[in-house]
Amino acid sequence: FTTFTLPGWAGIGLVLCLVFGNLHQQHLFFERLEATGGNFAFSNAINRMADDALSLPPELVHVFPDWGFMMSFAFLTANQRIYDIDISQEHLRGLANDGRVLRLYFWKAEDTDKYRDSLLAGGFEVRVTGTYHQRDQKIAFYWVEAVAR
Repeated sequence: FTTFTLPGWAGIGLVLCLVFGNLHQQHLFFERLEATGGNFAFSNAINRMADDALSLPPELVHVFPDWGFMMSFAFLTANQRIYDIDISQEHLRGLANDGRVLRLYFWKAEDTDKYRDSLLAGGFEVRVTGTYHQRDQKIAFYWVEAVAR
């Protein structure tokens, strides 16, 4: 069994390559993060949505049928706003009978009709739609606001 030893300068050179490579990678990552604010479920648009919710009427029910919204929302609003995850027809009918106004948030544009249909079947009528954008102006997620019919 033979041992291999690097000259001192080679070891230092290897460490410097690793350090500078890592610093370069971090610079690129944080530069991109600054430009976009994050992507998809990790976008800072969720933070803006939660902040906006604090200026909306407190009786508005924020509905999150898709994974990735609820925990951030609950934390960022300090549980000061009503939120829900159930979009079953029975549950929605109960909210409609109470005269609630809902704002439902979702990730994909192609789910718009699915959620609109669920709200209609539950006794709601969609009156406003909107989007939240990343810093680079790409759409992060969608929302619809509905009132009881």
